[in-house]
Amino acid sequence: MRLPYGEFSLYHLGSGKVLDGNGTDVYFYGANQDGYQRWELRPAADGYVQMWHVKSGHLLTHRDKGLGLQAAGSTDAKRQLWRMEPVEENRYLTLSPASAPGQMLDGNGSALYLHAANGGSFQKWSYLEHFETANWMGTMDGRRPINQLSIPGTHDSGTATVGPDGAPALRDCSWYDAICHAQNAYTQTAWLAEQAAYQVAGGAWAQCQTMTIPQQLVSGIRFLDIRCRHYQNNLLIHHGSFYCNLSFADVVRDCIAFLQAHPKETILMSVKPEYNHEGNTDGRSFERMVLDAFRGQEQYLSTRTDYAPLDALRGKVQLVRRFDGSTGIDAQSNWPDDAIGGSAKLRIQDVYNVKLQGKAEKAVAQVQLLQESTAHPDNDTLYFNFLSGFAIETPAAFALVNNHAMYLGLPSGRMHLGVMPMDFPPSYLINAIIRSNF
Repeated sequence: MRLPYGEFSLYHLGSGKVLDGNGTDVYFYGANQDGYQRWELRPAADGYVQMWHVKSGHLLTHRDKGLGLQAAGSTDAKRQLWRMEPVEENRYLTLSPASAPGQMLDGNGSALYLHAANGGSFQKWSYLEHFETANWMGTMDGRRPINQLSIPGTHDSGTATVGPDGAPALRDCSWYDAICHAQNAYTQTAWLAEQAAYQVAGGAWAQCQTMTIPQQLVSGIRFLDIRCRHYQNNLLIHHGSFYCNLSFADVVRDCIAFLQAHPKETILMSVKPEYNHEGNTDGRSFERMVLDAFRGQEQYLSTRTDYAPLDALRGKVQLVRRFDGSTGIDAQSNWPDDAIGGSAKLRIQDVYNVKLQGKAEKAVAQVQLLQESTAHPDNDTLYFNFLSGFAIETPAAFALVNNHAMYLGLPSGRMHLGVMPMDFPPSYLINAIIRSNF
């Protein structure tokens, strides 16, 4: 695990809470967006860092009685120097002050203190970086082909509103990011129990997202997996037999609105037929229906069949075709079912029935494609590495564990990951995939 870059939040493994501060004191608090949980590192001598509290401009300080925030230079310099070390095979970090060798930043979820190193979960921390995810492609070299980027994506992207009348089958839980990041067993169990109690008529098995399409795009997602039922001369978003209270026209509208606000971004959109098609009387093919959704706004659609450079695709939706036709990047011909496969131009890992295949086989398949994509960053292949799946538990329960496992397994530094579609993607994994481009 590399040290955090830019602004970040620090999550406590033992409690799932976040390191917070008010300019004078530091304490635990639940994750929020008010800015008081944001920190930056300032490098210092001999491998130490200063922990700068962004909101107040003060530094994390070891005081005679506990911990707090003070202005730089207001006390003995060693009290504001911290050693940040990776532990548990780079999964977590520990922090210790230069002023108290052998003592670690510790806490019980209520109080913060220093304690002798003991290897316990109360002394382990992880971080979530914060940066402008809505415009992350804008600073990239536009000559890079789209297949050579690391792109966070979603699987069954339109399922946030799969419940009756658009209500989610799983309630959108504001602390989902926090429990994913901290990997605290108690809070995870509580969240899953809450979701199970809220599920509607089996819809929990159909829902794969809690973010809407606009929310996904703002969060940094740049690949959308859109499943359409061709029904009564319309394209309706489905996951199997479940209608998601959304049309393809709605998805196109949301994507165009995002691209108008962020013209340097690009969206890869896979479109696939879903469920049974019936009641269609106007003679239009599925492909014609897809293209007609952009009628009058064709400048926002790319139907190129090659892997174009980013500059040629800025401000556009690049079609990835999973239906019979001739437009867009062809993913129909060689898409493997519940397997790893594809062709020389398109490599895909889409093992989804984890109950049948086994969790170990899913993990092996993910790692295999990850190794392929990182070993060949400059070839003419597009990689899709799906982190989604289901087992005995729902997609939400599987994602809670699998997403975090992938985050811990990602190599650090710049690398080529390909497209990584996820169920319920936590922001720290989205950020990590984006960061791998730089």
